[in-house]
Amino acid sequence: MFAGRLAAPQGWRPAAGARWRAAAAGGLLLWEAVASGSVHPHYLAYFNELAGGPANGARWLIDSNLDWNQDAQKALDLYSKPGSAPLFVLPSGPLAGRIVAGLSDLVGRDPAGAARHAWLRDNFKPLATVGWSWQVFDVTEAEIERCCANLTRAWTVEDLPHDLALRGEAFAGADGAAVRFAERLNDGMLGANDVVDPARTLPPLDHPVRAWFGVAWSSPQTIGRVQAFPSFFSRGPEARKFLALDYVFQAWDGAAWRDLPGTRTAGNQALRLEHRFPPLRTTRLRLLVESERNERGAAVSRGAFRAACLELAAYPR
Repeated sequence: MFAGRLAAPQGWRPAAGARWRAAAAGGLLLWEAVASGSVHPHYLAYFNELAGGPANGARWLIDSNLDWNQDAQKALDLYSKPGSAPLFVLPSGPLAGRIVAGLSDLVGRDPAGAARHAWLRDNFKPLATVGWSWQVFDVTEAEIERCCANLTRAWTVEDLPHDLALRGEAFAGADGAAVRFAERLNDGMLGANDVVDPARTLPPLDHPVRAWFGVAWSSPQTIGRVQAFPSFFSRGPEARKFLALDYVFQAWDGAAWRDLPGTRTAGNQALRLEHRFPPLRTTRLRLLVESERNERGAAVSRGAFRAACLELAAYPR
């Protein structure tokens, strides 16, 4: 805008003044071209030099001014490779390992989000930034003990290297309710007992909800063991809140859903479900929750109900 104003026709002006204006306009245009080229192709994350450039953009603005997950897949592709250590996406509590986080979430879109991720944001330096909007951290157990020993730790599922669910795409659905699931389901983490951790139906209903939580693969997988954590919290006094009572694991046979042998259960009491069965090949697996406890953890038919699942895991055997 400054360059355009300087180059705008002003009527007659002295030659010296015209030359000065032309030089200033050219300099500003060159600055604009260099600044634009330097941030290519990450234009959404652009901040000018007066703001400290894109490296300091999150100090001023986040969300649609910086990060709409445009660099999420690139960060995952760069730092999640076969045979490498598991990659965790923005755990809600302290967790050792390699972590990736979008800056909008890391800074926090609201006070609760800011407090949730303060342990990572305030105590660790990123080892890399991807596209100016996602950061990568390496966190050790010793560092967590020094900075965050008093905080609720995030948990992970067992045997992460062999969890086939991490290689697929999450899906979910429910009868008569919506399901929020994209952020947390099948990411290898059970969370830190925060309300953002579980995939869950919404809004709460006055009767038990029938819902399903699953994973789909682009090619057939051999599975012989499944695990699920069908509750709102992974541990503690509130862990029975919305815990699945009646459930079954099902696999897609190409035309319909089929119960996995020995997995249909009524009156469940366990926070961690695990079933083994003769290995089979499938492209889709789901946990079908047919009823659950209410918001107080009671196995009754009255109250507020939501189906929930912290994590679904699948293994070859």
